[in-house]
Amino acid sequence: MEKSTKYIIWIGAIIVIGLIVFFFTTGIFGTANTVSSQIGNNANNNLAGSGNQNNQANPQATGEVQQMTLKVVRGNYVTDPTTIKKGIPVRMTVDMTTVVGCSQDIVIPAFNVRKYVTTADNIIEFTPTKSGVINMMCSMNMYRGTFTVID
Repeated sequence: MEKSTKYIIWIGAIIVIGLIVFFFTTGIFGTANTVSSQIGNNANNNLAGSGNQNNQANPQATGEVQQMTLKVVRGNYVTDPTTIKKGIPVRMTVDMTTVVGCSQDIVIPAFNVRKYVTTADNIIEFTPTKSGVINMMCSMNMYRGTFTVID
């Protein structure tokens, strides 16, 4: 094979790989609603309020629902507040400006939660049933984070 043919093949492969990476990181390959398994959904609760902005050990519960936000910071999931109470339903709002690609497929194994979030559906609802440090990750285990549940 000639040198120029090998060169063209390598350039083509690099372009294809670059396009694949671009599509996955921008979320273009994940705009459809896929698996959405939520435990403890309670959509009729009073959802007003902003939760605990200070990440204190006593998270605020608004009505009967704790408000929580989730975003990606430097490749990790980060919640605000970082601590919530056991037994009180949680409404987690996902910041879609930071959550892209595979980080949109959020898994919280301790509470049997897996949801693919989109700009049209960026809310995850569950009720924490055990206390301790709770792990969460994307479905590919590339993005990870924790939050704490207290009694």
